[in-house]
Amino acid sequence: MTLRWGILATGGIARKFTSDLITAGLTVAAAGSRTQESADRFAGEFGILAAHGSYAALAEDPGVDAIYIATPHPQHVEAARLALAGGKHVLIEKPITLTGFEAAEIRDLAEARGLVAMEAMWTRYVPMMARIREILAAGTIGEVRAVSADHTQSISTDPAHRLNALELGGGALLDLGVYPISFVWDVLGAPTTIQASGRIGETGADTEVATVMTHASGAVSTTMSSSRGAGPNTAHIVGSRARIDID
Repeated sequence: MTLRWGILATGGIARKFTSDLITAGLTVAAAGSRTQESADRFAGEFGILAAHGSYAALAEDPGVDAIYIATPHPQHVEAARLALAGGKHVLIEKPITLTGFEAAEIRDLAEARGLVAMEAMWTRYVPMMARIREILAAGTIGEVRAVSADHTQSISTDPAHRLNALELGGGALLDLGVYPISFVWDVLGAPTTIQASGRIGETGADTEVATVMTHASGAVSTTMSSSRGAGPNTAHIVGSRARIDID
C-alpha cells in the first residue's frame, strides 16, 4: 500500500517537507489551508490534485491516509485532534505540542483509534545517530558518564518574529532547545531529575535556557539553547573509556 499524504498548513516548512516527499517518490494527495486560495496556490506549486480550504476538510478527505501538521506550535494540538478524528495518522512538527498534557492527549487519542501519532524530530533518523547507537550498544566508549549538547543561533530581536511571540509559541526552548534535549533523551533515556534556568526577553519569550538532568543510569547531562547568539552547536558523549564528539 502506498501511503497517501495530506499537508496541513502551507508555510515554509510545509514546502520543504512536501518537496522532500515528492523527491523521495512518495504520494502527496492533498493540501489543506485556512483559505481556499492558499490551498490552491500550494497545490498548484507541487502538482497536488486535491486542495481544501479548511483543515477540517483535509481531515475528512477519504483519499488521505496520513497528515503532516505544519502549523505554528499553538495550533498543533487542535489540528492533530481533527486529523485523528478523521482517521488519519499524524506527523506533527516539533515541538509536538506546547505542553506535556497536550502531548499525552494526542498520544491517547491516537492509541484509542489505532493510529500513529509522531513528532517530526528528524534528527533521530539521520545516519549519524544510527552509527552512534551502534557504538554505544557495542560498549566501545565504556559506561556513558555524561552528555552535553547545545543549539544556539542568532535569529531575530524583532518582537513580531515568530520566535519572540508568545502567542505563536515563541522561545528558544521550543524551537532550538528541543534538539539537544531530544539528543540527550535518545542517548540516556528519560531524565529522572531536571533543573532549568533561563533568560526572558522583552516579549516574555525565553531567549536562553540551560538544563541539568540526571538519568536512571546515574549519568548526567547538560543542554544550552539560545536564539540571540550563535555558538558551536556541538554535542559530546563522555564514556569511561572514550568519548564521541559531534560537530
